[in-house]
Formats: sequence, C-alpha cells, structure tokens
Amino acid sequence: MRSTFHDASLQEAFSTDGYVKIPFLTEAEVAELSGIYRGLHQESGFGFQPSFFSSDRDYRVQGDLAIRRICQAACDRYFDRHDAFLGCFVVKEAGPGSEVGVHQDWTFVDEGAYASLNVWFPLTDTDDQNGTLCVLPGSHRLVDTLRGSPQLPSPYSGLEPTIASDYATMVPVKAGEGIAYHHGLLHWSAVNRSAAPRVAVTVSLVPEEATLMHFFRHPDGRIERYKADNAFFTSFVMGDEPRGVPSLGFVDYSPQPVTTAQLDTAHARAE
Repeated sequence: MRSTFHDASLQEAFSTDGYVKIPFLTEAEVAELSGIYRGLHQESGFGFQPSFFSSDRDYRVQGDLAIRRICQAACDRYFDRHDAFLGCFVVKEAGPGSEVGVHQDWTFVDEGAYASLNVWFPLTDTDDQNGTLCVLPGSHRLVDTLRGSPQLPSPYSGLEPTIASDYATMVPVKAGEGIAYHHGLLHWSAVNRSAAPRVAVTVSLVPEEATLMHFFRHPDGRIERYKADNAFFTSFVMGDEPRGVPSLGFVDYSPQPVTTAQLDTAHARAE
C-alpha cells in the first residue's frame, strides 16, 4: 500500500495508530474559515450538526468549496498525491444531545489497496469539556469492514459503550491543529459541556489514482458499490438510493462480531 504522508515518521505513526496530530492551518486561515462558517450557517438548534447532513444545499456546497480551497496548501504539504474531495463543518452545540457515538467513517476506496483519511481540525481549542475527538488507536487494522449508507452491518454492534468507556484515547487539539485519521479508525466524541458551540472542520482525502466510491445498502439487504465524485457527496441525501452515478456491482459482506479480546489486543498495542 503506497504512502499517505511525505514524512516517513508521520507515515509510520499513521500506519500503526491510524491517526496523527499535525499543525495544519495558520491563525489567519482559521479566522477566515470561522468567518465563512458564520456567513453560511443559518440553522439553529441543538445537538450535533454536520453541514454534510444539512438540508441547505448552498451551505453544503459553498462550505465544501471554501474548506477545500483554504486547506489545499496544507494538504499538499503533508500528503503524497492526494485529492481532497469533501469539506464539512461539524458543529457540536452546547448541551445534551451533542455527543457522537463510536463509529467508523464511510468506506471511500478499495481499502485492500489504498488508505483514505479525514483531517479533523477545530476552529477553537478542544478538550474534554467541549467534546474533542476520542479514538481507539490501531482499530483501523483490527478487522476489515465496509461502511456506507444506510448503516451497513458493523462487527462492533453492541460494543460501542464498552469501547467508549474502556478503550478511549482522548486527543485535545488547539485551534488550527489537525487530527489526520484513517476512515476505518474507531472514533467518537462526548457531549459538549461548555457554554459555547464547538465548531470543527473535516476535509476528506483519497490517493489521486484511487476510484472514489460509495457503498449503499438496499432495503433487501444487498450492498451495491457506486463510483462517486465530489459532486455526488455534496448533493447526496442520506438514505436515498444513489442515482446518476455508475454502479460498480454488488458485494458480499457478512462481518463476524468483534470480541473484547480483540479490543484488548488493539488497546495493548496502542500502549
């Protein structure tokens, strides 16, 4: 599998742990993105609000364009021939309902050949009070999984509370720092107990030669793989069957449940 990072030490940590923390954006770039967010974000409410799930298509599209434009130089600096294909504001409002459970991000490439990733970076400092990211290091290597929409069968089903309580590595992050993590890494975040919204940003990347894909589970349980592009992800409505994009055929996927012994192994490696 080819490299993700230009830097060999970052590559080694990413391959082993599934994530690395890096200085990502400048103070000026953080301020610019904060202003763009305030100008675009028209929704109000509570809980967790990713722009990717917003019903406001202009918010989704304009946010994506701005995020990728501002992040391009940093992406070129760190990543070896990768394309950024989706930028998203991820807003955790203050108060109950803002937690995000243990999960893996969608599968976007053939993970037998390539690694795809997110860079998650906050526009304000994050810690245990306002819901910074938590991870299980090395979990991207634990078992092979497929992830898509609606939610595909998960080998971690039922273990999420145990993972969050017993296997967490919390990663405090300063504004402008980023956590670059493999899309298969188990991650989550707790409730925002501060008095202010926690605004963070994600940008997703794939190797430039990899085929970008989306996996969709039909009502009858069959899983179909589609060839995708950036326009697909900014217009896609969660739960809808993909239309207007080529099918790459159906796939078989019946994951075996993960055991706590396997989690112990991953946790011990991380220590």
